Amino acid sequence: MTDQFDRIRGYIERYDGDDYVSIESGTPASDGQIAAIVDAMNVTLPQDYRDFLSEFGTLEIGGIEVAGAAEGHLEVVSMRDELMTQHSLPGDLIPVINEDGDSFVCIDLEGQLVRWQPGGGSFGMDESLGDYLVRLCEELIEDEAGDVE
Repeated sequence: MTDQFDRIRGYIERYDGDDYVSIESGTPASDGQIAAIVDAMNVTLPQDYRDFLSEFGTLEIGGIEVAGAAEGHLEVVSMRDELMTQHSLPGDLIPVINEDGDSFVCIDLEGQLVRWQPGGGSFGMDESLGDYLVRLCEELIEDEAGDVE
């Protein structure tokens, strides 16, 4: 994940304040925040997601929000609790991106990305969390700025 995170950090620095490309990081989650997420969800977080939390806390890529821990608020816990209550999200999935309420990109407890649709089941994705986030950044840059590094 280090290579992917380095690329994302580079995109954040390059496009900071850009009028068309918005890639912004939150504040890295503390060990205490990560422990609170683990306690609230009663799961062992996959290492990729722990690394994401430690590195970024949360991330926003062109209006797409990646759930995590933000300034005193464990948004991933709230999102998961709401989806479990209202839509029977399976307990082995951690939602990280809300795709307009129709589907959610989740990470399972083994660290695999899954697209889950309420009432429709889940479908495995062939990318790691880091690769997926880099791809989202590059698609945004290509669409808005016209040049991917």
